[in-house]
Amino acid sequence: MSWVFRVPSIDTDSGKKNLETLTNESALVKEKELSIELANIRDEVAFNTAKCEKLQKEKEELERRFEDEVRRLGWQQQAELQELEEQLHLQFQAEMAHLQEEHQAQLLRIRCQHQEQKQGGCFSSDAQDFLRLSSRQDILAEAGQPTLTSPQDLPVEDITASHEAALLEMENNHTVAIAILQDDHDHKVQELMSTHELEKKELEENFEKLRLSLQVNITNSNILVASLFLFTNIKMLSAQRAVVQIVTENHASSPGCSICTRPGWTLCHYFQDQVDTLTFQSQSLRDRARRFEEALRKNTEEQLEVALAPYQHLEEDMKSLKQVLEMKNQQIHQQEKKIIELEKLAEKNIILEEKIQVLQQQNEDLKARIDQNTVVTRQLSEENANLQEYVEKETQEKKRLSRTNEELLWKLQTGDPTSPIKLSPTSPVYRGSSSGPSSPARVSTTPR
Repeated sequence: MSWVFRVPSIDTDSGKKNLETLTNESALVKEKELSIELANIRDEVAFNTAKCEKLQKEKEELERRFEDEVRRLGWQQQAELQELEEQLHLQFQAEMAHLQEEHQAQLLRIRCQHQEQKQGGCFSSDAQDFLRLSSRQDILAEAGQPTLTSPQDLPVEDITASHEAALLEMENNHTVAIAILQDDHDHKVQELMSTHELEKKELEENFEKLRLSLQVNITNSNILVASLFLFTNIKMLSAQRAVVQIVTENHASSPGCSICTRPGWTLCHYFQDQVDTLTFQSQSLRDRARRFEEALRKNTEEQLEVALAPYQHLEEDMKSLKQVLEMKNQQIHQQEKKIIELEKLAEKNIILEEKIQVLQQQNEDLKARIDQNTVVTRQLSEENANLQEYVEKETQEKKRLSRTNEELLWKLQTGDPTSPIKLSPTSPVYRGSSSGPSSPARVSTTPR
C-alpha cells in the first residue's frame, strides 16, 4: 500500500532544507577529509613503492658489484699465485743450475788436478802418495777437520751431499710455500663467499620486512578508508535522525495538518517510518563497521604473526651463529699456527742459506788450498829432481874418488918407485877412504 502525501507546512519545508544543508555540509567536510586522507595514503604508498623499487635496484647493483669484485679478486689472486709460482720455479731452476755448474766445475777441476798430480811427478808412486797425503793432512789440519788416512779420502763426497741436501731443502720450501699460498687463496675466497651470503641474507630480510610493512600499511589504509566511510554514513544517518526528530517535535506542536486529518494516518507515522529506516540503516552500518574492525584486528594479528615469524627461531640462529664464531676462531687459531710454522720455516731457510754461504766459502777455501797444494807439489817435484841430480853427481864423484883411492893404495902397496907421492895415514885422501862414502848431509844443498 503506497501513500502519496505532501507536507504544505512551512516548518516541514524548513526542516527538510536544514536537513539537506547539514547533510551536504557534513558530506562535503567528510569528503574533503577523506580526499586528503586518501591523497596522503596514495602519496605514502607511492613513496614506499618507489623506496622498495630503489632498494631492489640497490640490492641487484650490490649483488652485481660483489660478484664482479669476487671474480676480479679471484682472477687477481690466480694471476699473482701463478706469477709467484713461476718466479719461484725460475729461481729454483737458476739456483739449481748454478749449483750443478759449480759442482761439475769443481769435480772437473779436482779430477784434472788429480790426473796432473799422477802424471807430473818423476819420482816413485810411494813418494807421490806420501807427498799428497802429507799435503792434504796439512790442509785439513789448518781447516780444523780430521786428517785423511789414505790418498783416496777426498772432501768431494761431503760437498756433493751438502749440495744435494740444500737442493732438497729448497724444493721442500718451494712446495710448502705453494701449499700455503693455495690455502690462503681458498680461505680468502671462502671468507668473501660467506660475507656475500650474509649481506645477501640481510638484504633479503630487509626487503621482506619492507614488503610486509608496505602490505600492512596498504591494508590498514584500506580498512581506515572503509571505517571512515562507515563512520561518515553513521554520522549522516544520526544527523538525519536528529533532524527528523526535531521536525516531528515541531510538527506535533503546530495545529492543522492535512496529513494528520486523514483517517488512519498521522505525520508521526510517516516520520516514525523514516526514523525506523534510518535506525535500521544505522544498525546495519554499525554491524558492518564492527565486522570491519574485527577483520582489521584479525588482519593485524596475522600481519604481526607473519612479521614475528622470522624471529621465532632467533635462539636457534644465535646458537648456530655462536657455533660459526667458534669455528671461525678455530680457523683463526689454525691460521696463526700456520703463520708461526711459516715463520719457523723462513728462519730455517735463512739458516740454510747461511750454511750454503758458509759451505760455498769453505769450498772456495778448499779450492785455494788445492791450488796452493798443487804449487807446493810442483816445487817439491822440482826439488826432488834437483836432489836426484845432485845424488847422481855425488855418486859419480864418489866412484871417481874411490877409483883414485884404490889406484893410490895399489901403488903404495906395490911400492912403485916411479910414484913420487907417499901418502900418510893422516892425509885427506886416506881419511876420506877410511871414513867411507860421503853422506849427502855433509854436502851443501839448495834450500827448499
